[in-house]
Amino acid sequence: MNIVLKKWFKYFLVMSALGIVLNILYLSVPLYLMTVYNKVLFSFSRESLFTLTAGLLFALFFYFAIDFARKLLMVGAGENLEREMTPAVLDKMLSSGSDGFAYMSGLSDLQVLKNAISGGKVVNYLDIPWIAVFLAILYYINHMLCFIAFSGLAVCAIIYMIFRSYASKRYAVHENLQNGLDDFIKSSAKKREIIHGMGLTDNICGNYIQVSKESIRKNSQAEKVKSAISACINFISIITCSGIFCYGAVLFFESKVTEGTLIGIFVIAMRIFYPLEKVAESSAESIKALAAFKRLKNYIVPEPETEKFELPQPAGALSFENVIYSLNGKPVLRNITFSLEPGESLVIIGPSASGKTLLSRLALGIIEPASGKIRIDGAEISHWDKKELGKYTGYLPSRKLLFEGRVDENISGMDIPDSDKVVNAAKKACAHDMILKLPEGYNTNLSEDGYNISSSQSQLISIARAIYDEPKLVVMDCPHNDLDDRGLKNFILTMQALKQQKTTLVAVSDRPAIAVNADKILVLQDGQISIFGPAKEVLSKLTNS
Repeated sequence: MNIVLKKWFKYFLVMSALGIVLNILYLSVPLYLMTVYNKVLFSFSRESLFTLTAGLLFALFFYFAIDFARKLLMVGAGENLEREMTPAVLDKMLSSGSDGFAYMSGLSDLQVLKNAISGGKVVNYLDIPWIAVFLAILYYINHMLCFIAFSGLAVCAIIYMIFRSYASKRYAVHENLQNGLDDFIKSSAKKREIIHGMGLTDNICGNYIQVSKESIRKNSQAEKVKSAISACINFISIITCSGIFCYGAVLFFESKVTEGTLIGIFVIAMRIFYPLEKVAESSAESIKALAAFKRLKNYIVPEPETEKFELPQPAGALSFENVIYSLNGKPVLRNITFSLEPGESLVIIGPSASGKTLLSRLALGIIEPASGKIRIDGAEISHWDKKELGKYTGYLPSRKLLFEGRVDENISGMDIPDSDKVVNAAKKACAHDMILKLPEGYNTNLSEDGYNISSSQSQLISIARAIYDEPKLVVMDCPHNDLDDRGLKNFILTMQALKQQKTTLVAVSDRPAIAVNADKILVLQDGQISIFGPAKEVLSKLTNS
């Protein structure tokens, strides 16, 4: 995040420089009025009037041209920020920490921030320092003029800060509730057939409407106060400018200023309040953008720099050395030690909640141990770049996971499909014949999580994806899910194919047909290894115990 902001800082510098030029050019208006009223109006010199007017038009042309250029620059800055940040935001959204948290509002936060920048909300804040310059001009003309202007600005600033304190909390509650509602309705939409079949539609709608009312109420409270504050600031600015003009008229009566200076004073006074009025008008957007920025900065942080070795393609040897894994400070896996040679297959069995899934996720570096070493080909898994290691590993989670896209895209992991590799993986997974029977074969479009195909078909496609591109290490959590007896026999053929290509397999399964065909079996009991060894020996012990 900080690196991207440093790159984006050049836009800030250019916009600040353009702001300096714009505010200097704006001074041409009061200078023109002062000169015309003080020197030209009563000289009846048309030549002077036309010359000054031409000069003013020339200055105004550049003023609006530069203002237009600055707005275009803001649009470019927003697009650049979005382009630079999107990969990091997506990476954070698609990954999770040890607590399983995922930053799901990343793209919407980035869009809010981008819109605030592209819409010119940042420019309003860049013009605020120029208030001091215009106050200094009034001070130079007369101290009291500056005091009146400063008093009005102070009142406006206090009112605005009170509003920000009041509105920020309500906008935050509104956003949190709205994000929760969006997730709730998306999740419900996926289960619409079940919801309809169980007659729960009214309950779901009622729940949504109830929470939505609170969200709308919080946003409405903030918007109403925003409107009131904006009206108050506009009112105070007009009153203050009128007071400045009135006192300027008194100075004119006392012959301390000219009529041209009086007009110039009023124009400058109006400019003093312009940035604050614009900030007040865009307060809701700026508050939401600042909240989005804080979330992005908090979650999109670079990973600690650790030395990543240029490691060769692994053979697939896997070893655990006294591995301990903890949840909420409590060890749930203790002293896990075992090793597999390239091409060996291991089946993990054990009672529910014994830690089987956690162990399988540790094997791929999806989660990290509290202590101990996990090695692939002798190198600690933490030394591998995760994306680089991903080229040599495959994973089948216990929960079905398919994406919106064609069958071949799903098998290739949503990469550009290599037809030969796709078909090869499907054949090894014994899914090729099944896929050919689909409406459009490998070009059949799948809905999210494969709702338009059967569970067994979805499982076979997922197995094919796990072994796509001939990985060196494959981890499968309950590959038997949704497979019938024929499917189990076919999976045994898949295990044999993996062994022939020297792919190491780690599978969580309670099916004897799978366990008996593995090279080794690991039995977990209460987070510890109860038995580990060759499959036949372990099965014999289990049978005799």
